[in-house]
Amino acid sequence: MIVSINHVSDGAPLSRIGSIAGICYGADGGNPVKRASRCWDNGHMSVFEHVSVTWLVEGISRSCSHQLVRHRMASYTQVSQRYTKAVVDPARTDWYVTPPCFAGDGEYAGHMADAASNYLDAIANGTRPEDARFLLPEATKTTVAVTMNLREFRHFYELRADSHAQWEIRELASAMLNTLPDSGEWLEFRRLLLKEYL
Repeated sequence: MIVSINHVSDGAPLSRIGSIAGICYGADGGNPVKRASRCWDNGHMSVFEHVSVTWLVEGISRSCSHQLVRHRMASYTQVSQRYTKAVVDPARTDWYVTPPCFAGDGEYAGHMADAASNYLDAIANGTRPEDARFLLPEATKTTVAVTMNLREFRHFYELRADSHAQWEIRELASAMLNTLPDSGEWLEFRRLLLKEYL
């Protein structure tokens, strides 16, 4: 899994959020970062919707992407298996995700190789990718662009970093957090987020 920042809407997120929160309270002065922190502590989360981050997520399973897109207050663009041919190879293991419980399991790898062979045979026999994709497993890797505002990221992280979440989406939540800048106001945002889970 490779997760990288594609775009950040603001280099000083808490200042922007605090300034916007000032509209609610009729305050244009003061310290906007402190105001944003107070909003967070008081659960006034709507102001956190004014800053967003776009991540490029590569190499997660289609199964993980289905969990990800359940978060409807975000925007997604995913590689289409309808319009593109999947890059699969029965002799390789880098085109699919292997759950830890199947690590080193030759039978699992055999099932993946069979799926790749069946897919490639179907394509070679003239089946369109949109139909041949039905032969691919949920483990097939995909790429997704994800844009979330900070309120939704907080909600996503709360649910998906939890120990009860599935291992791959937990890794994704952690990776998304870890790609946020670790300096300035972004460091303070990370502190606000993580203090809830420590």
